Amino acid sequence: MKLFTLLNKRAKRRRLAKSTEYTFFLKHRALLLSIDAFRPFFNLEDAFTLTRANIILRGLLNKRTIDRYLEEIGQQSLQQHGRIKHHWIRDAFLQWKNLPYTFQWDQKHYALPFFNQTMNYIYAYEPDKTYDYPYNTLRVDVSVSMIDAFDTYGYALYQSSFTNLIDLETEDATSRAFYHPDYRMIFIINQQGRLDVKVSLFDRKMKRPSYDYLIDRIKRCLPHYFAFNREAFIQSLQQEGLISKSLYETMKQQKNVPSIQHEGE
Repeated sequence: MKLFTLLNKRAKRRRLAKSTEYTFFLKHRALLLSIDAFRPFFNLEDAFTLTRANIILRGLLNKRTIDRYLEEIGQQSLQQHGRIKHHWIRDAFLQWKNLPYTFQWDQKHYALPFFNQTMNYIYAYEPDKTYDYPYNTLRVDVSVSMIDAFDTYGYALYQSSFTNLIDLETEDATSRAFYHPDYRMIFIINQQGRLDVKVSLFDRKMKRPSYDYLIDRIKRCLPHYFAFNREAFIQSLQQEGLISKSLYETMKQQKNVPSIQHEGE
């Protein structure tokens, strides 16, 4: 059994349903069925797949909000000017723009993770172009210009308002650490936006765990993980009160057990 598989197996059970993130998912998940590429996100496996599904859902909600506004402002332009007046529409949009979910990329704020940078820029700063060919097709069929959001934007999505993850600001050349406050898990996410490792904290042997200064305590453990020092990492988890002494002793005995559990293993 892999090291973190054991740790996750011993964790206190935390049902996905007991979170605002899961409530949000249930409320909006039907949107995923409207696009074939998003159908795999409809059925959840764990907290990480929930996080990824909600990133896509928030992007779809952003697009719906933008498209509805552009439809409305386009009708106003036709009524007031007799045509689609591009600069008037662009100015109105930029004054209105107040989306709840954005991510930062190349020093710009974008709202649609499943579009490439060019299309995101148009939707964010030149939305009047979506009235003209070929961009008008995007308002009808998202798949025309879709990309793999996670492979393209990586950490930027997890550091944004698209999730409630806490960026632990610790990384190496290939991955970065985040904390999920609802499920009390550390996610080690790679540059392709996929999960390398999940570390469940506060196992069943801990009767009254302390959550004080939790992020600072987690951060003190992470340098050992990224230095590939397995023994020091699990010892620091125990010393910081993140796992029980009982679990630490069990893990310590498994000296030859590999640490890494990639997504899907």
